[in-house]
Amino acid sequence: MERIRKTAKILRAAHPETQADLGFRHYTLSDVSEDTLDKLDAFDPTRDADMFVKDNWLAKFGKETVLATWLVRDHYGFAKPEVLDFAGYPAYFMQHHLYLLDEGLSEEAMEALLVRYETDGTFNPENLVLFGYSFTFDERASLDINVRRLKDTGKSLAVHIDVRY
Repeated sequence: MERIRKTAKILRAAHPETQADLGFRHYTLSDVSEDTLDKLDAFDPTRDADMFVKDNWLAKFGKETVLATWLVRDHYGFAKPEVLDFAGYPAYFMQHHLYLLDEGLSEEAMEALLVRYETDGTFNPENLVLFGYSFTFDERASLDINVRRLKDTGKSLAVHIDVRY
């Protein structure tokens, strides 16, 4: 860690205009509890369908952890996405991806998102990435229907919805 700090200091002195994140993050891997493993082994969708509704998986994993994992997976590394507000609903924007993690995507937020797609020439994320546990079936269906209408706009956008767990 000290070597990274010293190198970052040298790089900042040599390139004061840099916008690069020259820091580091420390992650700790933890073992899955036996209780969780037992629940997964014994899972029966006809009996335990509400198992995923009862637990707040975003709180359990941590929003930062989920977002960092997805950013790395999508080849952005540990870059920090721009946080956008859609009628009170936070979304995380990074070049070709817009990440929606929180529960409670209201109709107003959905409309604000679609208006941004339609009216902002610099806003064209090709992938809407949803944290599947945070969205009801109705919210996902409504989002899918509304996103499909973007193909018929002047921008002719083809937006892919990627639901991740």
